[in-house]
Amino acid sequence: MLDEQAVQQVVGRDELARMAQRLGVPEQEVAQAFAEIMPEMVDQLSPGGALPGEADDLLEDGRGELERELRQPAGARAS
Repeated sequence: MLDEQAVQQVVGRDELARMAQRLGVPEQEVAQAFAEIMPEMVDQLSPGGALPGEADDLLEDGRGELERELRQPAGARAS
């Protein structure tokens, strides 16, 4: 899992703040969720170390998954 600072460097503080505001959750919670899912997203996006043509679609799917996860009550989230 990545640390929150690495997530801020990759995603950007402004984007994290926008997502947090849109979802109604603290920015730290968005950063933590990204930290959990980003390694899996990178693995899926770069099989064999190369980006497939559908990488943008996979990123959008990952963002949607993150938003769904953040909308669930804290106790119901997968770890």
